[in-house]
Amino acid sequence: PEDAYKSFSNAIEINSPEPRFLVNRSNSLIALNKFDIAMDDLNKSIELDSSLVIGYANRANLHMLLGDHNEALKDINIAISLENSNTDLYFNLGNILEKAGDIDKSIDIFHQVCLINKKFVMAFINLAELLNKYDRNLEAINVLEEGYINNPDSTLICLSLSDSLVKIGQTSEAYKILKMALLHDPKNEDLRYSIASINGRSQPLKSPENYVKRLFNVYAPTFDNHLQNILQYR
Repeated sequence: PEDAYKSFSNAIEINSPEPRFLVNRSNSLIALNKFDIAMDDLNKSIELDSSLVIGYANRANLHMLLGDHNEALKDINIAISLENSNTDLYFNLGNILEKAGDIDKSIDIFHQVCLINKKFVMAFINLAELLNKYDRNLEAINVLEEGYINNPDSTLICLSLSDSLVKIGQTSEAYKILKMALLHDPKNEDLRYSIASINGRSQPLKSPENYVKRLFNVYAPTFDNHLQNILQYR
């Protein structure tokens, strides 16, 4: 992050304040936990270009990170008004609504994203995790099954669906899905670990690193990185 900060700072000095460079520098500042300075960069980027979608989206991200959900909602809604066909922005709106405690609206938004973009793996997963969180397990399974039909090669959906099936005792179905996924990704440690768990076989003393990360991190909102990837601003 420090090197990225220096690189973007140099680019800004050479090119004068360029809005997207300011947005990029704000990302490195956030990684360095320099939130106030990052907010200054985002504010400046929007002052220079009031139609900069990524500026509003990233500022919404930062507001959410700081717990200011009202400001986050304002910014993400502005971003959507500027680019209302971008399902990534609606996905981020769903994340913000969830953080703000508006669960019903969050679920509705995630449903809409899944209907519009059936290849949006994380939308299916986030929606299912949210439904599971509120004990709507069968609904979650239906969502993941739809996601699996449209993304049969997605290891993440296969793992999430198998987890949900195990929760309601459908271990044989979970096992079949994991075995099918393993055909596509035979070296995946997460899949092998999950299959071993279902079979009750002896497992490694330590869970695979990726498995642990998935349990704690993969279903968390991927607000910034995902949006950066799609809009191709680095």
